[in-house]
Parts: sequence; C-alpha cells; structure tokens
Amino acid sequence: MVSEGELESAPYVVESADEHLVAGAGNRIYVRGITDTTSSRYNLYRPGDKLIDPDTQEMLGIQAIYLGESTVQKFGEPATLLLERTTREIGIGDRLKPSARMRSMPVSYRIRRPLILKAGSWEYSMA
Repeated sequence: MVSEGELESAPYVVESADEHLVAGAGNRIYVRGITDTTSSRYNLYRPGDKLIDPDTQEMLGIQAIYLGESTVQKFGEPATLLLERTTREIGIGDRLKPSARMRSMPVSYRIRRPLILKAGSWEYSMA
C-alpha cells in the first residue's frame, strides 16, 4: 500500500529495449525519473485499487501491485535497467521504487476484510 501520489511521482518505464509492448525477466527497460544514483536495485509496481475506510469513506491509500525486481545497468535520462525477476508483465508507465528488501523472494499478500465481526472488533476465522 502506498499513499496517494506516491507512485505518480516515482520513476516510470518509458520503453523496452526491443520495443515490445510488455517485458519480463531477462529483458532490458528504459526508465525516466531516476535521480538517486546511490540505489542500483529497484522494485516495479503498478497502481491498484484505492483502499477506502468503510466507516468514514476516507481514502487510506492505493494498492501497489508488485511486479518484479530490476538492476540499473546505466544511469541517465532514460536509465537502462535489467529485469531480474518478474511476477507479471512489465509495461510502459509502470513505476519503480528503490529496493529495500533483504530477502531473496518477494512477499506477496492480498489485503482483504476479516471474515467475522464480533463484539465491535474484527476476529479472523480460519475456517
């Protein structure tokens, strides 16, 4: 989950090296907006659904759909990155954030409501 506007201001994919509409692991991509040259590893994301508080209707944030990992091969405008791992296709407009993960495999989960409401608090059911 990210705050509103966080992904809109992040670096973004402008093209793949072979001019494909989508790219995957092993492909090179071109990215605009990378200003931090101290970080060479980036995770890719795509904006998902808005997450709304059901009681107040306040927007809590936006789901950031994890797409994969990449490594900078050449800084510049645009920068050249190699897609190391992907969980979905990478397309023009997908966003990047510096990788802060220490694990080798991505954590993947779905945000959802608990199944049971009990005595004013949420209780999870394992059934």
